[in-house]
Amino acid sequence: MRWLIPALLLIPLAGCPSGGEDGGTAPETATPAAATPAVSSAPAAGEPLLIWADPLLHVVLEGLRDEFEARYAPGYSALYLERGELTARLAEDEPPPLPDIFVIADQEVFAALREGGFIDEATARTFAGDRLALVQQVGEGYEAGSLFDVYKLRFDQFALGEEGTAVGYYGEQALLTEGCFDRLADRLVRYGRTSELIGALSGVPRRLGIVCASTVVQRAELEVVMLISEKLHQDIRYQAMAASGRGTDEGVATLLRFLSEEEEIQTLMAGYGLLDRDEALIENK
Repeated sequence: MRWLIPALLLIPLAGCPSGGEDGGTAPETATPAAATPAVSSAPAAGEPLLIWADPLLHVVLEGLRDEFEARYAPGYSALYLERGELTARLAEDEPPPLPDIFVIADQEVFAALREGGFIDEATARTFAGDRLALVQQVGEGYEAGSLFDVYKLRFDQFALGEEGTAVGYYGEQALLTEGCFDRLADRLVRYGRTSELIGALSGVPRRLGIVCASTVVQRAELEVVMLISEKLHQDIRYQAMAASGRGTDEGVATLLRFLSEEEEIQTLMAGYGLLDRDEALIENK
């Protein structure tokens, strides 16, 4: 499966929907709530399941909506929250009512959810993975032998998500591990939302940046300069899990199986540029 990813990155995804990310603008923090968390209540009969999801999964979840409704008629609705926005909501003195399912992109957020008692940990499962990529607008012509060498190139801005975004969280790890973060400081611009980061790399010349490889498949205006070694950052694994009190609900269980167990859906996810579940779980890919 892995050999397909570089090839997929060279062509835009036919028929793949795109769109901006939704969500609030709460301040970013990684501190879990100290108070007893709210327990998600079952949706009324006929209402869709509610997902709180990382914006990196926006295009995928919107694209799979009809497929899920064919299995569970009420379907789902999704609120897309950056990792910092999610943890900030849960750190409030009175956290809002929980969703039915969380879909997250990193283990630090998972730990905050687990320690705060916000999830049914036994239901958590990895359903896909991703890669990091150094990207440019199509046709810009930048080339680099390594991530470290990027600072030598002549460009105006290096776009990177803030740590409160999953892509910025992983991208910063890669730059620090490679030892080039400080060398890019004079041209580094951080973006607080995934949609803002993608927008900063689209339509403006002489820019480079780090996004997830799946984003490049989903955005025809972007192309890969290089895939970033997974040795430079933690593995990107997308996980889904039931909120506290929702683990035994039939609709929730159906959605978790849909994302992680159905071969047809795993194939569709690969078409969006994701690593399938088996590939995502391999250590040191």
